[in-house]
Amino acid sequence: MKFQGRYKFVKDIIKDVEASGLSVELVNDEYVWCDPDDHTLASRSCGWFDPDDERCAIQVATKRSPEEWLGTLIHEYSHFQQWKENPDMSLYESAMGDIEEWTRFEKELTEERLWECVRVIRADELDAEQRTVKMLLEWKVCPPERIREYIQGANDYAITYNMIAISRHWPDPPAYRVEDVWRAMPVHFLEYYDDAHIPYVKLFYKHCLKIKAPEHKPESPDITEYVGMIT
Repeated sequence: MKFQGRYKFVKDIIKDVEASGLSVELVNDEYVWCDPDDHTLASRSCGWFDPDDERCAIQVATKRSPEEWLGTLIHEYSHFQQWKENPDMSLYESAMGDIEEWTRFEKELTEERLWECVRVIRADELDAEQRTVKMLLEWKVCPPERIREYIQGANDYAITYNMIAISRHWPDPPAYRVEDVWRAMPVHFLEYYDDAHIPYVKLFYKHCLKIKAPEHKPESPDITEYVGMIT
């Protein structure tokens, strides 16, 4: 691919990543796999960042509209920036590992640990999303109305982890692929997210979760002490 004019920033991203001894791979497919040996929903993604992966550090699926995959690339680049600022990813990796094993019914989690994992992952992702929005604006990747839609998708992504905690399933199709779901999301980042899923539970179960909604849904714990982590 040639990246010139308004897309010159892609070259700059690749150059910055390579300066740290890492690499970027753009894949002409609809999805990529965080784990090449695991083709489950937990591994399927539009893009990922992992500085320890032997394949590359950033991999992004490009068989989508330019605005979509460029947004994903910038999002994963945001994770790269996080890593440069703090290379210790053990907290995030432990939380994601627990969630993945729990959704495969390979491990049981207490309610406290489950929501701790959700908060850790969500805080990391929301920080990356907010960095991404700043770069989308700085590099004029898309018009303002598309920025609003990107934020709706970011909220959708954050709330997805709440829904995973409630349902013990990964949404399929992912909520960001279902317009009826992501267009219902707020157009601005929220102050806190622990109970942000409540207005959208029925939408998720209708469009993204091919299971019956449980009669008892795990309650979102008190959020007061976590507000600082996710704003």
